[in-house]
Amino acid sequence: MGSGTWYEVNHESIITKNLFDKVHNRFKSMPKGRSTEKIFNYSGTMICGECGSTITAVRKTKTLSNGKSKDYTYYVCSRYTRHSCKQQPIEESVLMKGLVNIMDGVNLDKFLLKTEYEYEVNRIHKMSEQLGNSYNKKAKEKLDIRSQMKYMVENGSREERIRLLKNLGQKINLKEKAVYLD
Repeated sequence: MGSGTWYEVNHESIITKNLFDKVHNRFKSMPKGRSTEKIFNYSGTMICGECGSTITAVRKTKTLSNGKSKDYTYYVCSRYTRHSCKQQPIEESVLMKGLVNIMDGVNLDKFLLKTEYEYEVNRIHKMSEQLGNSYNKKAKEKLDIRSQMKYMVENGSREERIRLLKNLGQKINLKEKAVYLD
């Protein structure tokens, strides 16, 4: 990074000392390096069914045969990279299907957001009834707490998904590329 030797020179400055100090202070306050924070849809919501460690996510870019690249998100045990856990990574779309399926097994008596979801389902029923003939009894029967939970897993915002999954009242385990409740 240089010899550490300073030399006296006599030339006209391109910028003023005041401007240099302002820029220098701005650079000092900026974070160093690239941001490593990545946002994943289901991070922090599951544990490894094999070793009990947290499940983390990684994003991989693959080059397709047509030359285009595609990003894939995988969820994997945090101990997998150090080879102390043998659980294989699971692709996000496969994981999402598993999460949707386990909603049928959630014990609603333990579900911490039950009251909130009941309120929302009832609100949707009332609003739909105001629409008249287009809302029938069969549609009303299909819309319940579990269907609302499944909808959130598939279509909710990242924050809604994580809030739902962290409040099931049961631990979500990932083992052998399958999702199950503790």
